[in-house]
Amino acid sequence: MNWLKKIIGPSLKDVWSEQAAEMGAQFIDGGLWGTPKISYRHKGRDIVMDTYSSGGQDSSRYTRLQCDFVSLDQFTFRIYEENILSSWSKAIGLQDIQVGDTQFDDKYMLKSNDEEKLKLFFQSINLKDAFNTIEKVRLKIGPLSVLFSQKTNKKHQVYLEQVGRLQDKKKITALFTLFCLILDRLELTQSIEEK
Repeated sequence: MNWLKKIIGPSLKDVWSEQAAEMGAQFIDGGLWGTPKISYRHKGRDIVMDTYSSGGQDSSRYTRLQCDFVSLDQFTFRIYEENILSSWSKAIGLQDIQVGDTQFDDKYMLKSNDEEKLKLFFQSINLKDAFNTIEKVRLKIGPLSVLFSQKTNKKHQVYLEQVGRLQDKKKITALFTLFCLILDRLELTQSIEEK
């Protein structure tokens, strides 16, 4: 079996279990049919990384990180890299908030229910730099869906995904670093409680 690893390289489980150990995180194997996961605790909050497939004929694989939290202000936003449809969507009037950094604004589409808070959120140079080091990333901060409920849901989630199944330790570290910076900014802008 070692000869096979030499030819095709280490498996996702091998890389992730090593990465988890290096980060002081927990590796969850997933078993024969399940998906491996890394669970990392940052300031009392659990961040879980796993992979999923979009399904269908043009199936794509993604690596995602998620963390649930209780929202203090119902602040929501989405950010994703501009694409071929971005100029069209801007032309028909869809929201694209500018945070005042030309390089960042040219690369990303931003939507939010609170433009001023979003601009404050992205005043962090470290956060913008962390975003710029990662390709093909999408972030959503918003409520968890609650079936059959009309009440305002204070339970929110930070959801970050990147195209592909990451097996590069530097890229995995960069994703966790970005995610922790996002949680720290949510704390600083008083959208979540300090832990």
